[in-house]
Order: sequence, then C-alpha cells, then structure tokens
Amino acid sequence: MNPTGRLVQGTLPEPVVRTLVAFEDAFDAKLRLLSLPSEPGAASEVLYASAGFDDLGPDALCSKMTLRHQPTDLELQVGCGGSGPAEAVSKALTTVLSLSWEFAREIEFFTYELSERFEEINLLYSISETLGSTLDLTDGGPKILTEVRDVMGAKRGSLWVFATEDASLHLVAQVGEDGRSGPILPGRRRE
Repeated sequence: MNPTGRLVQGTLPEPVVRTLVAFEDAFDAKLRLLSLPSEPGAASEVLYASAGFDDLGPDALCSKMTLRHQPTDLELQVGCGGSGPAEAVSKALTTVLSLSWEFAREIEFFTYELSERFEEINLLYSISETLGSTLDLTDGGPKILTEVRDVMGAKRGSLWVFATEDASLHLVAQVGEDGRSGPILPGRRRE
C-alpha cells in the first residue's frame, strides 16, 4: 500500500499508474487491475487497487484486456459507486490504459537500444583514442581487444594482420582464452 491507500504493484509501468490515478480522481471511480492467471485454477494477481475498492461488491464492471507485450491477459474492474457512468469510464480507460502500457514498453525498448548504441560509440571513441596515441598494434592491440571483448561479451579476442611477404595472417594481439597463434594462410584449410 502507498500513503493514499492504493495498492500498486511494482511491476506496473509508471505511465500506467498515472493513468489509473488520473481516471480514479477525475471520475471519482474505484479501480482494480488484475493479471489473470495463465494456468487453470491459479489465482489472479492484483496489480492495482483503489482504496476502498472492496466496498463496491458485485457492482463493478469488468473488462478483459489483451496487450501485445504482456504475458497474461488483464482484467480492469471499474466501480463508480452510483455517482458516474461506470460503463463509459471502463471503455475509455481500457483504451487509454492499453495505449499507455504500449507506449511505456516502447520507451523501455528504445531506452535499452539507445544505451547499447552509446556503449558502441564509446567503444569506437576509445579505439580511435588508443590508435591515435600509438602506432604499434602490439601495444594498442590488447587494450582495444579487451574493450571490444567486454562490450561484445566474448570470451576471447584476437587481432590478425595480413603480411604481404608470405601472404598470411599473423597474430598481433590476443586477450582472453588461449587460441591459435601460428600464421594462417588464407584460402587453405587447417589440417
């Protein structure tokens, strides 16, 4: 419970909670949002409940909601205690709630994507900074590979350079688990 007497489940996105509170206040409505069980016989989980919702008894209107990124269906229960049009509030709130939930999920997704791109840009900046401070790949290579490996979540990283003298790839730097170290002749299978 929070200080206003409402029950708010922590998994609810903030825009959804604000939408519920706004409708509750604007229409003097009592609301409850349930996550319906995915297995028969299991109990519903209360995600949100107005203070005093249980006092309404069987007069509450129920609307089922199916959301794209929600694993279970939801049920919105609306009661206006005889002072308002519960059916109109229920229909409007169902639509607005669905949109709020979808927008909240999209914001979470784009925030995550932006964070990932930021990491990649920082990696590129760090690589260019390392390359600008040294021209020797044997010095800068391990530092660059360590950063790339960390961002990519890899166990091992290696940097190979093509040598025109013998037309093969030579290991310049490696980090992480041990791997191949001898020259590689492109186009030939490893025996």
